[in-house]
Amino acid sequence: MGCPLKFFKGQVPDTEPILAENKEKLYDMKPPDPLKGNLLGRAIEFFEYMHHRCNEIDFEGKPVIPPSTIPGESTDGIFTLACKLRGMTNLCIDMLADEKYFHDLMEFVTTNIIRRMKEIRKWRWLRNPDSPDADKFKRSCLVLQMMLLPYFLYNSTKNLFSHTTRDWLMSFRMVDLSLFIFAGMPAIFSHS
Repeated sequence: MGCPLKFFKGQVPDTEPILAENKEKLYDMKPPDPLKGNLLGRAIEFFEYMHHRCNEIDFEGKPVIPPSTIPGESTDGIFTLACKLRGMTNLCIDMLADEKYFHDLMEFVTTNIIRRMKEIRKWRWLRNPDSPDADKFKRSCLVLQMMLLPYFLYNSTKNLFSHTTRDWLMSFRMVDLSLFIFAGMPAIFSHS
């Protein structure tokens, strides 16, 4: 989302928060183009090159299969990315001292993550309609819901909660919230 990439000796690369000094810059930020610029633009170039190049080569007489996914189709956690933009200390202070700003930032991050993930998948599926996951996202969510929810509800009746599973299922907004309330789970979610 525009944070400069920094390389530290002997460590993995990281970013520098762009909203640490002036949080109001959030309101001037334009949503990033999900398919251009930065490392994602380079990944798209590489994906297209490999799809073209793999048709022309083989390895020991066998076809070379081009990549079926592209970096950027998934994401770190939304809170983690908000910390990358604002800085963890600042973001935690905002949660307590400036709730409106905190929700504005989280909304900006969430909206743009979803937008990027959808656009990348659409882009990839147009180029690779035979992809195993092409246009099967909703079906996959329903299958996972049917397969996981019974176990999850069983655990919740024993007061064994897994916030990761709950948050993951709720993020798809395909699970009826009343099921969680019925199971005795606290329904604590930010605004939609």
